[in-house]
Amino acid sequence: MERGAFREDLFYRLNVFPVRLPPLRERAEDIPILVEYLVDRYAKQVGKTIRNIAKQTMQALQTYDWPGNVRELQNVIERAVVCPRARRSWSMGPGSGGNGPGHPMAPRVP
Repeated sequence: MERGAFREDLFYRLNVFPVRLPPLRERAEDIPILVEYLVDRYAKQVGKTIRNIAKQTMQALQTYDWPGNVRELQNVIERAVVCPRARRSWSMGPGSGGNGPGHPMAPRVP
């Protein structure tokens, strides 16, 4: 079998009961739970304590479209926990430029 190839018989066994998981942009109500989990996870890894996330920040995270889905959210949270400058830019919200229109990690504009 070629490396990286998916076994066809396994695909058909798994496909008996297909599960549709909507993209993150359709599940904005899940974002606070995911953010809390990810912040706690990455903060523990680097020995930090982050007790709360500003309401404005959470709103920016919930209104962003997340084309990269949960992995993009995970990367954004990890970067913000590791780099305090990145964390400050969360509150910029839609239209702030940088990583794309409205991206929660877009840099602050002086």
